[in-house]
Amino acid sequence: MDDNSSVLVENQLNKTDHKHLGQVLTYATGLEAATIVWVAAGFTEEHRATLSWLNEITDDLYQFFGVEVKVWTIEDSAYGVEFNVVTSPKDWAPPVINGEDRDWRVRFWSQFREHLLQVESRFKIRRPSEKTLVGFGIGSPEFGLQATLSPQKRQIGICLRMQGPNATAHFHLLEEQAVEIEQKFDAPLEWNELPGKKSCRVSLHKKDTDPTDEGDLPNQHAWLAEKLKLFDNVFRERIQDLDADDWQSEDEDDE
Repeated sequence: MDDNSSVLVENQLNKTDHKHLGQVLTYATGLEAATIVWVAAGFTEEHRATLSWLNEITDDLYQFFGVEVKVWTIEDSAYGVEFNVVTSPKDWAPPVINGEDRDWRVRFWSQFREHLLQVESRFKIRRPSEKTLVGFGIGSPEFGLQATLSPQKRQIGICLRMQGPNATAHFHLLEEQAVEIEQKFDAPLEWNELPGKKSCRVSLHKKDTDPTDEGDLPNQHAWLAEKLKLFDNVFRERIQDLDADDWQSEDEDDE
């Protein structure tokens, strides 16, 4: 901490219990910690109330936090970790980092929804999402279009996602048309089979782009709308003509 006081972090991989509550208090006493953070997969109401009570009866030097941790993945992305503060000192507020806050995704998709309406796109966003992607239909339950945001990689993108038992076959049948398809885009696409998963995707990204930069959002929304329309134009009829039985895996060829 800035004042050289100690911080205690107690980690628990399951729901809170009395044993770990005792450890929190014991370790805090031994370390003379001023800030105590209890991280767990879930908090019981009694343990949440206990931390709130401790915040009320101790002076301003001491701070008790309860933080729930969740692990999630968006479609086929790498696993991510989310931390939610479930109890904290009364006057505490989460810090703003680099001018960002947790609502930037909602603002991005809200403004993108308005852009799609202005350009009379066939695609609609019903409810702005707090996630880093939104999905759109493309005429088949085995396929979908997605607009994606990745501030860490400094890029935004559009992808065609294939799912279900025929995903791999559909992917390879489309990949056989890659030269013709990429001529329509006038750019190379990213072809990801994602072995071991039940989905595949074909993507196009706009790199060196920060989706949290609100001054650049009009350009980003225009790019996403244009590429969303292009993906639909290029792939909609093609996927209707696909027959998974037309593709054979290498294993089948070897038999």
